[in-house]
Amino acid sequence: MSNTVFEDEIRLSNRPLVISDIDEVVLEFLDPFRSFLESRDHVLLPRSFRLTGNIIHRATERAASEADVKDMLDAFYATQDRWQTPTAGVVETSPRIVQAG
Repeated sequence: MSNTVFEDEIRLSNRPLVISDIDEVVLEFLDPFRSFLESRDHVLLPRSFRLTGNIIHRATERAASEADVKDMLDAFYATQDRWQTPTAGVVETSPRIVQAG
């Protein structure tokens, strides 16, 4: 495999590339996000596979709007260093994945 340069200057080499979903694979999402929501007086009621309609204000029991859910996700990810934690085993496993290449 030769080195390839794309227009945006991404350089590919002979090293392997690991592509992984991050939520619940590398970083926990659900439990930290629930804690985040609780800090904002909301709860997650998993009635479907969507966040919109399932994030409820604790006092009013009203579902957060799609815009509010987006704002909460943006705030969660902006402060993720305070909330997210590695999934079980990822710290021990990831060096083996990197070394395998």
